[in-house]
Amino acid sequence: MVNIIGDKTESKYDPHLAERLNKEVEEKIRREKLEKKKLNKEEEKQVLEEKVNPQEKNPIKKPKIELTPLGITAVNTKTQEEYQILMQVYEIGGWGWPGGELPTSVNRWNEYKQDTCIDAMIYSMTSRTFRYTCTRFNQEKLWNIISPQEFYEKQNITPEMLKEIGDYFKNKK
Repeated sequence: MVNIIGDKTESKYDPHLAERLNKEVEEKIRREKLEKKKLNKEEEKQVLEEKVNPQEKNPIKKPKIELTPLGITAVNTKTQEEYQILMQVYEIGGWGWPGGELPTSVNRWNEYKQDTCIDAMIYSMTSRTFRYTCTRFNQEKLWNIISPQEFYEKQNITPEMLKEIGDYFKNKK
């Protein structure tokens, strides 16, 4: 038995104290995680309720896609519409302009028009940024130039997914 100074009680060394404390800490962490999940689900529910389209009465969910950088490849958007759809895909995929702007917030197509190329690679893994150029630049640098359709195929983005992304942006306005 150990007599603690200033303590009139005597106690025994408990060899299971560390184990019990570990279990208590693990239980506390588990409860905190559950509480966090509960809050996240409640927040998600609130967000979905706020974004109900009054015409459809259905929640509008942001589509989820994971884009894979394609190396030295650029996507040639020959029309304004192709450019806009690609920017929507990039935004949903979490890519952005180097200045931090969302892809759909800036229209770079007017500078090169049908010769506009958007990189299919990113320049920073942390900020997931891309840039735009013209077809001549990419040809001189010997980059692969692909169509938006080829890009979508390489990313496994179906026409149904493109429609869902387009609907999301229409309802977002």
